[in-house]
Amino acid sequence: MMERIVRRSELRSDDEGSHLSSEQDLPPTSTRSQPAFEFIKHDIRPDDVSHQGPNAADDEEELEFCLFAPSADISGPEEKSLPVAKIRLQSPAAQDATPGFTRAQRDQSYYLTQAPTADKQQGFEISAFTGDQIIAQSKIPWTGSAYAWRVIRLPCTRKQRLVLAEPNAVYEKLLGAAAPATRKRKGKAARIKVRKQIADRNMKEEQKRKVAEENDAMDREKRTRRNREKKVKKKLREKAKKQSSAGEAAQESDVSD
Repeated sequence: MMERIVRRSELRSDDEGSHLSSEQDLPPTSTRSQPAFEFIKHDIRPDDVSHQGPNAADDEEELEFCLFAPSADISGPEEKSLPVAKIRLQSPAAQDATPGFTRAQRDQSYYLTQAPTADKQQGFEISAFTGDQIIAQSKIPWTGSAYAWRVIRLPCTRKQRLVLAEPNAVYEKLLGAAAPATRKRKGKAARIKVRKQIADRNMKEEQKRKVAEENDAMDREKRTRRNREKKVKKKLREKAKKQSSAGEAAQESDVSD
């Protein structure tokens, strides 16, 4: 590479002689606007092209377009000078592999377990609890967890009893208690009491219904009587009006005679 010093006087000088002298001093491969450089030619071999990699193919697929439209204030030559964004589009290379799962087959141990070893079996037995141990621990009192004075007994509904019947039976069977008794029938006195309560309730409902019907009938009768009275009064007013108009006409005829 060759270096050349450019003086300020040469840049600001308008003399033609200075241009000629400066151009004569430059090498034949350079001009006044372009400084002198040493050009080296390099021959491209086919091996170099094959080692360029996928970047060479990607350069050919570059597209130039504006991602964003210019604003309304920009127009004219300023719009043409806007930078253009280059977007590189890439697609995966085609492969000749057969379609299917990435791992079509796995080892059987991935799906099925084998018999545990002696160490694992011992660990399972140490960490596991038997049913007898759970029952025994459930009977151990826990200090601070029993508040008999704060217990509230809420009676279960029939639906709740039916839902909890099966779990309760299993729990009682696990504890060795007796099987749950079937639903007991109420005694004769209790049944008679229930029948009386139902009869009294039905009687009260019937009385309320009769009273409501009587009130409706009385209201309808009142409305009918009131409407009848209004019609009679209206007829009397019209009759009196006709009689007064007839009397006035007779008086006028007598006066004219």
